[in-house]
Amino acid sequence: MKNFIFLAFLGALLLGQTACKRSVEGETQSWEANKGNVQKLSAKYSNFKPAFEEILKKAEAKMTEAQAMTDEKAKISAMAEANSIIRPKFVQGLEGMDRKISTLEDLMAKASQQSTDHSDRDAAWAAKSSGERAIREARELIRGAKVSSAAVADGIINDAERQLSSAQKRLQEVVKTAQKKADEQEKAKADQKAEETAKQEVEEKKASPIKCGYCGTMNKPGSLKCSSCAAPLEANK
Repeated sequence: MKNFIFLAFLGALLLGQTACKRSVEGETQSWEANKGNVQKLSAKYSNFKPAFEEILKKAEAKMTEAQAMTDEKAKISAMAEANSIIRPKFVQGLEGMDRKISTLEDLMAKASQQSTDHSDRDAAWAAKSSGERAIREARELIRGAKVSSAAVADGIINDAERQLSSAQKRLQEVVKTAQKKADEQEKAKADQKAEETAKQEVEEKKASPIKCGYCGTMNKPGSLKCSSCAAPLEANK
């Protein structure tokens, strides 16, 4: 038992050391990826250059401080902080902007496709127009903004995301309503089919010959008594 406990403790210790080593490597990999991402975004959104330079300077200072540390736990913590500094709100927002717009465009197409009746089509058209306007205004806001700092950049991205989120919610409601109606129509069709099948089975049963349970004679459909032994057919079914 003592040997088992010792081995478990040793395994946990080794696992912790390995995880610690992986964390340092992971933070280093994240740092390289984040720097590359900032460089790409800076080239794509040149008007955000002052904000990118600001966060990059702060993040590099923190990473330099981290790399000078000898305590591995403290080093990992400082490296994680550097990776956090280099990915503030506006960087994450710019990074996911194309994805948000693509999601909104998919919803616009889905709303148009699923809308079948007049009221749904009107709602889909209005929501689609709202979505198109939100995308256009978000792009204009981001492209035309005069960004002087990371704080200003955060505010711009917040405004752009708010416009897109509002349009997305409106489209989701249209899609939800249209889907609900489609589900109700499918259910109604299924119920009608089940009812017709049940009626058909009853009619087929009425049209089928009736076998007497006493003597085995096959009687005409609708017969109440056996033509051979006069036994009630309803009672011996």
